[in-house]
Amino acid sequence: MTEQQHLKQGQHNLRLFDQLDVAQFPDWAATLLFYCAVHHLEACLIRVGYRRPPTGSHSERLHAMVNCGKIPAATQHLYRRLKQDSTYARYEDWRRHGITATYVRQRRQSDVPSLVRTLGSIT
Repeated sequence: MTEQQHLKQGQHNLRLFDQLDVAQFPDWAATLLFYCAVHHLEACLIRVGYRRPPTGSHSERLHAMVNCGKIPAATQHLYRRLKQDSTYARYEDWRRHGITATYVRQRRQSDVPSLVRTLGSIT
């Protein structure tokens, strides 16, 4: 995918989040937020010219985020938190990990805009 395609997909995921009944599906909501972050990170990595193996694995993406040398630690932390939330939502008892509608809405209102803004400003 190109930088623009990643950005478009990230926004697509946010639009779906905004239409989702988050109270009914907080697990899916957390997953949508993470994949929004994935696409914005991918767009940033393309923009800065960071080349990584083409498999697209999450571990390779984390490695690229750290090693490209351009992404602030605070933004890396937000990304990791969204990733962890999504992992809990997909593979564990997300209720036990505090993945509630309120929690996910807070991530949507604070973490995601900050991450998108910061990644979008990196050149």
